[in-house]
Amino acid sequence: MKSCLYIALALTPFVSAMTATKAATIHRDYVVDLQPSDIERKDSSSSAIFKRGIYSDWFEARSGDTFTGTIRFSGISQLHPTERFGIDPGFFFGQNQDASYRMRGYTTLIDKNGNLINPYYFFSGGDNRRYFNFGAGGWIRDHLNTSITGVVFSLEFNLLQDSRSKNPARLQLYNVTIGGIRSVAAPVPEPATWAMMILGLTGAGLALRRQRTTNAADALA
Repeated sequence: MKSCLYIALALTPFVSAMTATKAATIHRDYVVDLQPSDIERKDSSSSAIFKRGIYSDWFEARSGDTFTGTIRFSGISQLHPTERFGIDPGFFFGQNQDASYRMRGYTTLIDKNGNLINPYYFFSGGDNRRYFNFGAGGWIRDHLNTSITGVVFSLEFNLLQDSRSKNPARLQLYNVTIGGIRSVAAPVPEPATWAMMILGLTGAGLALRRQRTTNAADALA
């Protein structure tokens, strides 16, 4: 009987390890609509964007999980950076939830050609917080002639839980802060979009011409 008890005690750590929740990889792709009204002038050389109230879908994450994804911009889709350029996405924790977190990760910017530039590695953490944010960008003197269209990120959580209940934390993308913008550009229409616009204008012109011809014939009758 004692031997069976010793065997059970010896196997307990292995059973616990097998039944423990496996770490997950959570992936999200976000599209944030930026408009000229979102731009605020900081000084004579640069502008900033403070986009709040994004309210993405909620998801759960816990210690050991990896959170990956992209954040791309529409509306104002190309941001021309100054030497000191930064993108800071902010995530809220769940309603009535104060969370503690420890994380490490990396971010890279996406340029207008889809290339990943300016990798940035970081460590971050906090206790009893309502939100967390992470940065991308920094000094980018070598990329002043390009434009930025988004950011790629990968975060590894060493700790992420509700500070009170110890349950997994719920996360939601809520804001994006962008600083060090030299100028912005709207998206260039695709060739198919140009073709549709030309066809539409041509059709409107032919309809107007037909109407004028009909009106002239009615006047002569």
